[in-house]
Amino acid sequence: MVSKWLNEDTYVENAEAIIKELKSQKAKISTSKIRNILSMLSDLYNRVIHKREELLGKDIQIELKYFKMRCAYESGRDRDVKNFIEKTNMMTYIDGIGNNRERFILYYHYVEALVAYHRYYGGE
Repeated sequence: MVSKWLNEDTYVENAEAIIKELKSQKAKISTSKIRNILSMLSDLYNRVIHKREELLGKDIQIELKYFKMRCAYESGRDRDVKNFIEKTNMMTYIDGIGNNRERFILYYHYVEALVAYHRYYGGE
């Protein structure tokens, strides 16, 4: 379990700060790569948001683990993606979701914020 979790009051500011830091380090990750990460989550988000259960089903939890594995794979293929994944704690936060629906929704919104600020600050 993650000792530090996303805060619903500050996740947007945190996403912006991380993207600014990556930009200042001249990190090169394309908007399309970040959007691909988001698109992997979009289907899950749509399924979760339309259900009203408090807990995530086993199928969603399995797909989250698959998403984490895909993040690891993409990180292994591209050093810039790895830097992005590590700086944003994306894989670590997945472990903190467990079966909690609200945490998943917050996580998805965090990834959306990362994409938005990457684009806003001139992501390529």
